[in-house]
Amino acid sequence: MKRFTTLLISCLALGCARAEPADTSGLVFRAQCFKGDPGAVEVVVQGIPAWFGPPRAFALAGVFPSTDARGHPAIRVAVAPEARAQFEAYTTASASGPVGLFLDRELIAVPSIQPIADGSFSFCNEAGGWTDADRDRWLTRLRIATEG
Repeated sequence: MKRFTTLLISCLALGCARAEPADTSGLVFRAQCFKGDPGAVEVVVQGIPAWFGPPRAFALAGVFPSTDARGHPAIRVAVAPEARAQFEAYTTASASGPVGLFLDRELIAVPSIQPIADGSFSFCNEAGGWTDADRDRWLTRLRIATEG
């Protein structure tokens, strides 16, 4: 699964993965699921299909530039205080697999989620392929979609 996730995230940096979820805009989370599950959408990357479940949105406090543990550009997302309990429950339930992050119907990352109690998380291109400019472009799109 890790190899597939890394492949998927590497392709995302190149813009080759797209999804067509139901009429959902802004930043939404979709837990990985099985083909045929209710609300599942398929994403095909280099011929490999993956399915993600119904969209779930959370009120956000902001999005910020960050770096990962290796110093690669990343984005930190902070969930609004009033949504933290629901966000913690969601990440706890989804901790067994990757969660797709969709921005305006486009899959932008597939981080493996650990239970998150503090209401924030960071994500990046696990293959280390983001430049500062790539990160800043995603950050701008996220800010436009979530703040305005």
